[in-house]
Amino acid sequence: MRRLAPLLRRSFGLSATSMCRSGLLASDNTSAKYYDSTTWPKHWTATDIEALLRDNLAKSGGSPDYDRLADLHRLGDSKSLNLLLDEYVVPQEVNLEEYFAKHLHKVVDSAVIPVQSHVRENMFDRMDVPLQSHENMFDSMEQALSPKMGSERTIVICSAPRNSGKTTLLKRFVVAKLSDAMKCGRVIVRCCDVAASIGTNEWIAQVLEARATASGVGLREPIGSHVESGLCELIRTHVEAVTGLPQEPSAYCDPQTAYTTWMSETARHFKIPLGKENVDPLIILDSCEILSRHSHKSMVHKSSGEPYTLLETFCLKVPSPHGILVFGSHARFDPSDPILLFSANVVNIELFRDPDTWPRHWTADDIKTHLEDSILSSVPEPNYEALSAMLRIGDTQSIKMLIDYIFKHSTVQQQKAPELTFEQCIGQYINKGVDLPDMKLQGRMEQLNKLDEVLTIQPHLKHEKQVAFCYSPRGSGKTQLIMYFVSEKRANAMKCGRVIVRCCEKAAHAQWFQAVKNSKEADGLCELVRIHVQSVTKTSQDPKKYSDPNAAYETWISETARYFGISSSEQQIDPLIILDSCESFAKSDHKLSPTGKQCTLLEAFCHAVPSPYCIFVIGCSADIVSDSVTSISGAMKVEKLNPLAPLSELQFASAISESWFGGSVKKDIFLPLYHWTGGLPRLLRLAHTSSARNVRLTEGDINVLSEQFEAYKVNVENDYPIQSEWFPSAYTCFLASSTKARVTGSDIINVNPDWKQQTNHALTYDKAAAQSIGAYDPNTRLFMVPPITFVDAVVKKHKNAVPILPSQLHPFLNSEVVKHFGKDNALERGIQFEEPFMYAVHARYLLASWANSNKPWVSLEKIFEGAVRHSQEMVLSKYEANLSAGVMLGNCRKKYPALENAVTYLGGTAKHDAYLWCREKKANDKLANGRKKKETLVAVPLQLRHGKPKPPVALMKQLKGSKILLSVNQEDCNPMKKHINRIVMVNASAMSSISWLWLISSQTPKKRKRKHKRGGISSSTNFPPVNA
Repeated sequence: MRRLAPLLRRSFGLSATSMCRSGLLASDNTSAKYYDSTTWPKHWTATDIEALLRDNLAKSGGSPDYDRLADLHRLGDSKSLNLLLDEYVVPQEVNLEEYFAKHLHKVVDSAVIPVQSHVRENMFDRMDVPLQSHENMFDSMEQALSPKMGSERTIVICSAPRNSGKTTLLKRFVVAKLSDAMKCGRVIVRCCDVAASIGTNEWIAQVLEARATASGVGLREPIGSHVESGLCELIRTHVEAVTGLPQEPSAYCDPQTAYTTWMSETARHFKIPLGKENVDPLIILDSCEILSRHSHKSMVHKSSGEPYTLLETFCLKVPSPHGILVFGSHARFDPSDPILLFSANVVNIELFRDPDTWPRHWTADDIKTHLEDSILSSVPEPNYEALSAMLRIGDTQSIKMLIDYIFKHSTVQQQKAPELTFEQCIGQYINKGVDLPDMKLQGRMEQLNKLDEVLTIQPHLKHEKQVAFCYSPRGSGKTQLIMYFVSEKRANAMKCGRVIVRCCEKAAHAQWFQAVKNSKEADGLCELVRIHVQSVTKTSQDPKKYSDPNAAYETWISETARYFGISSSEQQIDPLIILDSCESFAKSDHKLSPTGKQCTLLEAFCHAVPSPYCIFVIGCSADIVSDSVTSISGAMKVEKLNPLAPLSELQFASAISESWFGGSVKKDIFLPLYHWTGGLPRLLRLAHTSSARNVRLTEGDINVLSEQFEAYKVNVENDYPIQSEWFPSAYTCFLASSTKARVTGSDIINVNPDWKQQTNHALTYDKAAAQSIGAYDPNTRLFMVPPITFVDAVVKKHKNAVPILPSQLHPFLNSEVVKHFGKDNALERGIQFEEPFMYAVHARYLLASWANSNKPWVSLEKIFEGAVRHSQEMVLSKYEANLSAGVMLGNCRKKYPALENAVTYLGGTAKHDAYLWCREKKANDKLANGRKKKETLVAVPLQLRHGKPKPPVALMKQLKGSKILLSVNQEDCNPMKKHINRIVMVNASAMSSISWLWLISSQTPKKRKRKHKRGGISSSTNFPPVNA
């Protein structure tokens, strides 16, 4: 018959499997698995192998060489053969029923999961559709395990009494929520009791080696710790089992490497496409009491001094940002350890707290065991037999009422409902940085006080909701503001679940978020409140009680009052919702506005909040344009908070010493950092992040700064990319920022006329701030673009030919200039002070010219606006400048060195350092006789002064031969009263960003002997007007 098999297959198209079933092949072939050559009969030929594999070949793979496979099989090289099979055949999915049977306790699921026997035949079938009463619990567990943005690992602890059905619940959760990941080997499930009872489980034996003993408490665990080794061995043996291929221990040498290999091996074996969702690696431990009751030999909680348990240590060895789910009767992490909570996102979930989730087989003794720790002896003991009878007939509503009454009269209720920590209520839902929530803020008291005032419900405004909004650019400290406000101003409300904070970026896949995106803002609000209450009370919440916003808020208040024992007299615990990073809602229009007017999703969501409650929304573009409009939910009072301005130098110094890392930073480091970043908190904080050499910019001396400067620039550039569509507007903002030009937030940004075709949208400075191009301060009317975010490399990525490079305005953006910080000589002064000021003058000219339809002549008063005293503005108003040719290097040897239509820079030993090509303003275009008035062109000289201003005698010599002289000083100087109409004092620091460089000079300028001029203009030479 074996010889006839190939003929039958060719003639009738029968597969090996079908022939086995029909008896045409020997029965010993029926155990052969197509994906495992070790199960194949030794006598099989290429034809037999082809018959087995033909129906199981992967569509994406090629056709295998069956003769070569047969040769390997004959030689007994199953390792090589299985590797080839891995490439050609469809991967065998992990069988959940077999997997659970091997690694978990065998439980009688039918006692816990009621099924119809004529429909369900086995345990796996009984689990494929979860019970309605468990769905809310599964949602909470899934939400807790959802990937968190940032670097923290996620640890979810599910605790419940023994014999309460935890294992069955675990199975049901995996089938309902993790089946795809489980089938492709991305989920590891282990029962610690089962693993410990089987001597072949090396992983748990290695973990237990780290437990403390009477003689070994406090001994430091050696490098390559037992717990790490146990975790790596668990992963290695799992991957080996699901792929059928031996795994080299060197590929699992540490947790991070082990996870990387786990993901790559399962992706290759199970053909997991790149970017597939819901297949993140996850470890699930059941019955982990053996790990929770043993202490670690060396790791100690800094807050309490108590040693970590082996369970805590094992969970913390899971590399970020992956997660672990733990089930046990006494599995709970201490929420009071701030070090632990900032190392991981920890969520404690009490299973079966809600009677709807109690197993129906529970007896009176089971219920008593479950409840007795929550009830004082002074409270009458409930009739557990009656509760058991109610449970059997499914009357869980009556059980809830009885338990609520008992808890209400039991002071132990507070022990069962401890106050929420910041991490439990807020931290896991936002993109928090490295700083603690209560870190002292600098320069934010105005916003904090305003926020506290606006978000306090006023008794006389019972029919008016309060909406506060704030938009500020990236990195201005928005999330830290929320963290501080909640932890300092609404701490009591947070601890009892009355504050909801969500980062919209992290919530993008949440059900409530998707409802709002579909213009169902009321549904989204109700769902957000429901899942929050469910999370903080650990009790499933009936959606019917959250049918509309008013009902949702009433249930929120009543459920948290019951669970946390809130008295009616407590203050500052009103419900509050805060949304962070809500650009997605702010940029999308509502499909059908509830007010009949066009509005954004963010405005519609704020409308849905019932009166008189409050909501605060913040983001880069979180703008609410509606003000006191009437909607379906009452009147809405809107308050705008001023944007979060960049820190001043004083605030930056205070942040270093009081808020961030303590101590101080040398002036040589402090000033460059501050001016590079423009005072933006995130960029300043980034400077304190260790580089590849573990050296921070805030540490060391000026040499460290120059060495690490390029790496810092690259890091910033990656965090602050500039979109091509906004580049023309961003460049204008950069010029305005670099020259400290005063603007108004509602002003339209005037772009280079040559680039107008590239600009589809006319931006205002407010909108530019919303796009995180920079920050606008309405108090100073200055727009600030951090220079470090707009370097030459960024400009060169765009096709636009810019008239001024960033490094020409900010020489400190050039690494070569940074290397020479602290040097004091004529060449360095020219590079660091004089030339950049020339470009600042040209930039001011461009801004005025672009705003005036690109006309070449611009008022000199406009160019130096804000840099001269009011008493001398009239002098400049008499002149116009044409600087369209830009900044040009002149020749001081020429008799008339000023170049036409340019800023001419001479420097060196010339009489004047620079000239501006100007003309006197025309009072009247025509003379009395009707002839056209002749233009009077003048070259207005500039004298650039470092340090102290020149004495009057020296300035008079400079003025000789010129109608006016611009004396440029590093700081504001008093005008010379006798020559107030001819010698104009210019404050360089009011229109450029380079005067601070002088402050980090390491030398005091030495007096030099006056040398002869190198040709050119002598001190007595008159400089006549230049004719056209």
